[in-house]
Amino acid sequence: MNNKLQNIAIIFLLCVVIILLALNLLKNDPVSHLAVKPEDDPYIINQVKNTIIKQSGSIQKCYNTFLESKPEKLEGRIKMDWKIETDGNVSSAEKVTAEFGSENLWECMKSEISQWKFPKPPSGRQKYVAHKFFFKKKDDEKNKK
Repeated sequence: MNNKLQNIAIIFLLCVVIILLALNLLKNDPVSHLAVKPEDDPYIINQVKNTIIKQSGSIQKCYNTFLESKPEKLEGRIKMDWKIETDGNVSSAEKVTAEFGSENLWECMKSEISQWKFPKPPSGRQKYVAHKFFFKKKDDEKNKK
């Protein structure tokens, strides 16, 4: 009988530990506490998108450098994501998907995005951003070569 009680007690304790670990993971998950989806967040829609547009020249320079390497693929998309810290600085910029096989292009984009400064998130919390950049070689560039 003692062995049965010990086994039940051990199983009960294991269940409690698993539940506590799961709750802790949910508490530390930066996305689980978001009340608003990023695409509905006024901060992302306005301040973040405006900053991306203002800074797009630096990304275009990365693409122009890529074009100088005479790539086979001249147009496509690259999705990048990054975290905006509470002070507006960027951290953890990474490539998510890319239709270009150029690590130099991705690294250049990562470096440029990491230098961007965004308005401070009004929530006082870090914000995660994902953005697709579309690239297409202009016809006038084709005629220059």
